[in-house]
Amino acid sequence: LMNQAGCQITTVLDSVTVFDDGLNANFTATPISVEQNDTITLDDLSTFLANPIVSWSWYVGNDTLNIVNNASNQYFATGMSGNYTITLMVEDNLGCQDEFSLMVMVNDPVLVVPNVVTPNGDGINDELVFSELFFKTYSVEIFNRWGHLIYTIKDQTGMAIWDADTQNGTPVTDGVYFYRIVGEMLAGTKVDSHGFVTVIGSK
Repeated sequence: LMNQAGCQITTVLDSVTVFDDGLNANFTATPISVEQNDTITLDDLSTFLANPIVSWSWYVGNDTLNIVNNASNQYFATGMSGNYTITLMVEDNLGCQDEFSLMVMVNDPVLVVPNVVTPNGDGINDELVFSELFFKTYSVEIFNRWGHLIYTIKDQTGMAIWDADTQNGTPVTDGVYFYRIVGEMLAGTKVDSHGFVTVIGSK
C-alpha cells in the first residue's frame, strides 16, 4: 500500500486458521445399474468428528426424495430410465454442510406393443398407447394391408394414442395392420421396431 506522500506502508495481518470439522457425506447405491421397477438401495455412510449430523437430504437430479433419516434407505426406480445423479447432502448441528453424489443407470425397458386392438368402447384394448415414460422422442406409422400409410405420428415427446382411425378420423375396418416405431428411448437406446396389429370389432 502507498500513503499520500508516496511512501510504502506495510501492514501485518493476523493469520486465520480454518478447521475442518470432519463432516463427510458418503453413501453407497446398490446396484448402480437396474431395470425399471427395480429398487436401488441407498446406504448412508456419512461421518463426523465433533458435531453430529442432524439433517439428511436426498436428491435425484432436481427432485427431492422423501426418505427417513436412517442408515439404510431405499429409492424405487419406477417409471424412469436413463442416467441419474443421486446426491446426499448432510448438515451438522452448527449448520455446516457436505454433499456426495453417485451416478446410477436405469436401463430402458423392452418395448412391447399389443398385437390386437378392439375399439368397441368396452375400455379393454380399445387403442394402442405409446407412453412418454419410454421415449425421449419417437414417430409412429400405421399401414393398411396394401401398404398404404393411413396414420402417422411425427416427433412425439408425450403420450400418443392410435384408436383405430385413419389420419382424417375415419374408423378403419377389421383386419391386420402394419406398424413401425422409430425413436430414442430415455436411456438413449435407438429403436426401429415394427410388427403387425389386428383390429377386431371396429367402430
